[in-house]
Amino acid sequence: MFDGKVFATMTLRREGDRFTGSVTNGTIGLDTEGKIASAAPAPGSAEIIKTSLEGETLHVVTKDGEETTEWLVTLKSPQLAEVRVTGPGIPANFPPIRAEKVK
Repeated sequence: MFDGKVFATMTLRREGDRFTGSVTNGTIGLDTEGKIASAAPAPGSAEIIKTSLEGETLHVVTKDGEETTEWLVTLKSPQLAEVRVTGPGIPANFPPIRAEKVK
């Protein structure tokens, strides 16, 4: 959520020892200090194509058309997580995103 509005949703489904699901598309704008200045939903979603658990962090790879995105999801409590977007083209100062479990 950003400014009280949902801009993206990650849906995870456990299938054996891995997760599947999707992430709805969204756009995020950063200010000059690297803080999130804007965030809004965008059409479509990206399929989760790969997951792996690295310590306390779930590494998620999504694919939308030809574009892949990597996410690092770390649980902070049963209801809250910190999500980091990583990979080529992602600014080094991109801040973590606070995520809440809704179901």
